[in-house]
Amino acid sequence: MEKRLFNKLGFETSLLGLGCMRFPQKNGKIDLLETEKLVDACMAGGINYFDTAYVYGDGDSENAVKRTLVERYPRERFYLANKLPMWLIPEGHTPQELLETSLKRTGVTYFDQYLLHNLNQENWEICKKENLVDFIFAKKAAGAVRNAGFSFHDTPEVLHEILDAADWDFVQLQINYYDWETAQRAKEQYEMVEARGIPCIIISASAQATIFSVLPDRWIVAQSGITNPAISADTPFFFVCSSVTGMVAADDCVPNAVKYAGIILPNSRNGFLWTKIAAMEY
Repeated sequence: MEKRLFNKLGFETSLLGLGCMRFPQKNGKIDLLETEKLVDACMAGGINYFDTAYVYGDGDSENAVKRTLVERYPRERFYLANKLPMWLIPEGHTPQELLETSLKRTGVTYFDQYLLHNLNQENWEICKKENLVDFIFAKKAAGAVRNAGFSFHDTPEVLHEILDAADWDFVQLQINYYDWETAQRAKEQYEMVEARGIPCIIISASAQATIFSVLPDRWIVAQSGITNPAISADTPFFFVCSSVTGMVAADDCVPNAVKYAGIILPNSRNGFLWTKIAAMEY
């Protein structure tokens, strides 16, 4: 498994991380036995970065992380990210309550990464009103959070304002590679983060947890079935330390881990950073 060193943060993670929003299901609930197999496959494959959130599965994801990861592996073997849903604060929740609930559900005493969740213009206004940037950095100083950042889903203009609001430890972007220079303006967003030297994590929403496939003449973007010779899904950029994908079965871990185990960096073509896969047969 390729590793990425968070130079600014002082630790090393696997290039591929496990997004915990969609664990295996049985009868409408998380299947803990199958989730154990998935977590075990990830750990055996060298994946040590796990990403959950307060709202994933109405808390069931955090509970499953506790049962399948935290209670079964030493804390020093994995990095755990969690997120603060600021949109629940106007409903009567407090940021301290939300953090304490997440810590209790997951069974840890600190989060390696703590993010302001799903920042867009509307949620950013809540953050400003509730002083949530000050809150998460105060929690970092108190030891409940190792690194403070945010996940982002809006325009470069909104991103610019948020980046200027603090000395962020890291940023998590949802990159749609087909929109690298079109509607999402993903390239512009990534370059804004890169210019500031901020470690960046890429969220990869891809179909059936397959990151990408290679044909002789083009790359296949799995999330939409679109083919385009100028793009590749989950390209590990210079400042990217990890890429997070949802995998819903232990078998998903094998092909994804194989792909990320053989990445050679970097190659440039038409201004885009490419990868070559050393082992594609699995």
